[in-house]
Amino acid sequence: MAVVVGTRKLWLTNTYLFESMAQVMLVERREEAEEHEVVLDQSIFHPQGGGQPNDRGRIRGPNGEAVEVSGLRVDSASGVLYHRVAGTPPPPLWGG
Repeated sequence: MAVVVGTRKLWLTNTYLFESMAQVMLVERREEAEEHEVVLDQSIFHPQGGGQPNDRGRIRGPNGEAVEVSGLRVDSASGVLYHRVAGTPPPPLWGG
């Protein structure tokens, strides 16, 4: 598994962001489901907490392909935010 540093949490400084640029740092397949988890260098997606559901939306690649973010997971030790997406992300999101 690749080493990834914590995700920059853009919602902490601007709760009104609806889109932003980000770099894909990692894509991992979740074996127990037909899903992948995408790690970005920064994110506007807020995870579940304080009685609020997590944000939902899309991650769009440079060619316009998009995947729906259905859930979020935070690794509290590293600060990495994992964006759960259904199916297989389009090739631009694989970083290659």
